[in-house]
Amino acid sequence: KHRLRLKRSLRCNWVVAMAQTGFGMTVVTQLLCLPIAWVGMLYMQQDSLIYHPREYHDPLGDTVLPEGMEASELRFATTDGNQSAVVLRQGSARPSRVYLTFGGNAMLARDWLQIIAPQYQHQPAWNSFAFVFVDYPGFGSSGGGPSQASIGRASQAALNAVVENVLQGDVEGIQLGALGHSIGCAAAIQFADLQSGTLPLDHIVLSAPFTSLASEAQEMMAPLKFVPVSLIALLSSRNAWDNLGTVERLAASPTRPRIDIIHGTRDSIVPHKFGQDLSEHCTAVGLQTTFKSVAADHNDLLSHPDFEEWLHQALTNELP
Repeated sequence: KHRLRLKRSLRCNWVVAMAQTGFGMTVVTQLLCLPIAWVGMLYMQQDSLIYHPREYHDPLGDTVLPEGMEASELRFATTDGNQSAVVLRQGSARPSRVYLTFGGNAMLARDWLQIIAPQYQHQPAWNSFAFVFVDYPGFGSSGGGPSQASIGRASQAALNAVVENVLQGDVEGIQLGALGHSIGCAAAIQFADLQSGTLPLDHIVLSAPFTSLASEAQEMMAPLKFVPVSLIALLSSRNAWDNLGTVERLAASPTRPRIDIIHGTRDSIVPHKFGQDLSEHCTAVGLQTTFKSVAADHNDLLSHPDFEEWLHQALTNELP
């Protein structure tokens, strides 16, 4: 009987050990497979994870603007299809400064109208400014689909359309800049890089930028924290959006734009540290750069009272 009990005891212990080993192996397998699964999803579905296109349901003319403001649709084409942007200015006089403007991953060009248009009433210096709010391919009434390359094509084609239709082909004395929010910061920096050899920009204004999309992916998707940033960047190369690398190229160009950055300390999407890191990197490579922190989250930064004052100072070169 004693031997029988001993055999049963050993058998039970063996079963328990096997169960525990199997459980441990399952946990280890899950821990290993989870990051791999997320990397695979990032590679296969990067466009749908990054961009969230929306359409227009009402005509531009239905938008209520302050008295004296004019918003017009600018149409042009790229290899991705017909594209569109919205031009905002005071009256119809030729502007002296033009800012191409790029929104977040779910913003439409017209979303900027309620952010920028009211400021003209309080800023007489803006009377000679024009803003060109660019819809990404696949957004609004623009054809094609969004990617780093297609957004680059749209931004340059939009500028060509501005030169032809707004400036009547005369770029003498014109000052060009770019304004971006969130992923729009990457689009703005890329646009400056693309234009550095032709019609260069002298100013870039950034709201809540990241350092690179690979680093941002790690921040937003916890399992990717176990994956090297270089591997994430390789697998999402269609949308690399490496702001650190792009500003290095800008610093090496003949014309070096001034860069002004604002970031919310409560940003729950793009960490405040990313904006700080980008600012420090810009300064380190020799670009004139300012950085401002405000107590705001990512999606309420553009409506924050401090944003209005900061934007005015940035556009009039009054930042300390």
